[in-house]
Amino acid sequence: MERKGKCTQAGVCSMYDKVQIITDDDAEFKCCECGEELTPCKDEEVIIDDGGRRKKKNLLMAICAAVVIIGGAIGIFLAQGGDETPAPAAPEQPAEPVAVEPQPAEPQSVAITAITATPENLEMTIDETQQIAIAVTPENQTEGTTATSSDEAVATVSETGEVKALKAGTATLTIAAKESDVKAEVKLTVKEKEPKEKPGPQPKNPSWGKYDGPRDAQGLPHGNGVLRITRSTTINGETAQPGERIEGVFRNGYVNMGTWYKNDGNAVVVKGIKVV
Repeated sequence: MERKGKCTQAGVCSMYDKVQIITDDDAEFKCCECGEELTPCKDEEVIIDDGGRRKKKNLLMAICAAVVIIGGAIGIFLAQGGDETPAPAAPEQPAEPVAVEPQPAEPQSVAITAITATPENLEMTIDETQQIAIAVTPENQTEGTTATSSDEAVATVSETGEVKALKAGTATLTIAAKESDVKAEVKLTVKEKEPKEKPGPQPKNPSWGKYDGPRDAQGLPHGNGVLRITRSTTINGETAQPGERIEGVFRNGYVNMGTWYKNDGNAVVVKGIKVV
């Protein structure tokens, strides 16, 4: 029995709203193009298959074609003696599924809402390197930060917050979001290096004693002091013993005027004696 219907898959199937006729009772009542169920319709124009091409014909032409096909089939059957049963049609093979690879999701951008840089005021000396701490909110931000110095002749700063002092002066270090209007500043002062103290002269003592007191620029005894005798020596032709001392005024390594206190209790005035 003939069944007629229209495809209702608008915008999807090329056979949309076109009448199709199905003559095989065992065939499914589905569109020959997209395979969706057909909507029954009245006897209007019918679409038939002609070598893969679709043509429109009226109902009368469809009936004539059906009669010709049925007549030809009966003739072939009679010519063969009517004993053989026609081979069943090969079952349709289901379409193989097409694998669709999942597409990675687009990463979402997260803007910076706050930046802090510590310390807010920084003092350095020339050639010194220090690190400022940078904290960004939120932690999962995606835009990043930049770091700049208002005077790179005074100091430079890296994106990680490393500061290098180059010459004396002041500068403002700015840590800013690359896209958002958010930033933090550090006030920097760079000072000159303090001069190193030159080492003073090495104190000079005689090989036979030790002097306690002020000294001149060459390290020689100079001023009111005490010269303690640690080894036997000769002073003004007399032997001085360890434990004795000379107290008085010294000038540039000489005893200008002093008293020699001996171990036997005697005291002798001495002057003009070269100590060192």
